[in-house]
Amino acid sequence: FRMATSVDDHCHSEQLSTLHGRWECQQICHDHFCCFDVEQGVEEDSEGSYSCRTDESKLCRIFAGCEILVLKDFKGNGGK
Repeated sequence: FRMATSVDDHCHSEQLSTLHGRWECQQICHDHFCCFDVEQGVEEDSEGSYSCRTDESKLCRIFAGCEILVLKDFKGNGGK
């Protein structure tokens, strides 16, 4: 629960509007991007992508807040 709260505290649109805020979120989330691979159920595709959505050891539910970093409609500007 504490980790999920930390993810939510560091990975929201206001936090990601600054370079430092985006960096903090990326540091928390970098090992869990596979949780958001669109090819669910495919272990590895031809481009080397890997989906771990069903891998309990990756704790995808806890890192759900990291999805904001990979959403195509997120308009974070990196502080610009």
